[in-house]
Amino acid sequence: MGESEVFALVTGAVVRLLRQRRGFTVEYLARRARMTPSTIRRLERGIYEASLYDLHQIAAALDLGGAGDLPAFIRDAMSRSERAALAAMDGKGR
Repeated sequence: MGESEVFALVTGAVVRLLRQRRGFTVEYLARRARMTPSTIRRLERGIYEASLYDLHQIAAALDLGGAGDLPAFIRDAMSRSERAALAAMDGKGR
């Protein structure tokens, strides 16, 4: 199993945990994140590699407040340019 597969599995597990802690259904999170329920389910199972935009949308939908509140493993796995792009998205008023 490569790094990207491990990252997808861990990201999915974290999204599921945060969603469940907030009492959100898959459908509710999908609606808030402007994604399909199918995409959220695939992401949570680790069979969908979330894009930077996807992570931003999910963070906003989970009321995480943006890049600074993403779980550390996600921030650490991002390149400097990806972190800068995410910070720029935060500045545009989500």
